[in-house]
Amino acid sequence: EIYKKPIVDVTNVDRQLGKLVNHSGNYGAGPRVLQTHAHKYGVDNVTYDVSKFLLEARHRAIPGLKEWWKDVERQLTRTRTIVTCLGRKRIFFGRLDQGTFRDAYAFEPQSTIGDVTNIGLVRLEKLLPSEAFIVLQVHDEIVVSCLEGQQFEVAESMKKAFVIPLFINESPILIPLDISVGNNWRDGEVIL
Repeated sequence: EIYKKPIVDVTNVDRQLGKLVNHSGNYGAGPRVLQTHAHKYGVDNVTYDVSKFLLEARHRAIPGLKEWWKDVERQLTRTRTIVTCLGRKRIFFGRLDQGTFRDAYAFEPQSTIGDVTNIGLVRLEKLLPSEAFIVLQVHDEIVVSCLEGQQFEVAESMKKAFVIPLFINESPILIPLDISVGNNWRDGEVIL
């Protein structure tokens, strides 16, 4: 959507920059922040104008995002409290300025993905074959070690464990799941 080209034509650099645009764009960052993050993560030649263009393209692709920000700001102004779709509550103290609003925009999606990951981990532990085990969790990523030949059984267990409907505006949504298999992180191949 950002680049207006078919997914097969999206390069690794496009994808990496797109992820930065998504994360920055979701939480109210401006072009300068995107430019700084792009350079920090090794995506060079991203000028202020390119950053501005990409963020604007992102907002055109998701027109409801700014409305959601306004809803978050209204909620914060009324109660200083945001409650996630899973019931996690945070009270925001201090000034109601752009920094606080950006923190509030990030609160629900970021804490929800952490909560969903933890719920899924508890479920997954019960579903894994006895030889397989969870090695690591980093925010929304999980590493599982298993015997060679068990990867598809483990992938099926992961699919079952992470079907966690979230009710937002009374409509259920599921967070998409990618599963990669490999002997190390770098060489993993997506199987789901």
